[in-house]
Amino acid sequence: MEAALIRAVDRVGGPAAVGRSFAISSQAVGQWKVCPHKRVIELERLSGVSRFELRPDLYPLEAGASVAAVHGNSSDAGFPVAEAAR
Repeated sequence: MEAALIRAVDRVGGPAAVGRSFAISSQAVGQWKVCPHKRVIELERLSGVSRFELRPDLYPLEAGASVAAVHGNSSDAGFPVAEAAR
């Protein structure tokens, strides 16, 4: 499994939890080398791991864009969101 897929599966609760969410076996999830194209959007919703990370071949970022910019904040990229000036 690729790192983004491992992170997504872990965030959902492991292969069994992902399998339950998709009505497939945990063994089927364990065989994934990359996230299947039909599962990307739902796995993104369940795990919070971006589709751009899960399948960059299907969802490439624009040149110079970041995941945080696409999502509208920097918390998705692991950076703290700046507090608004008071």
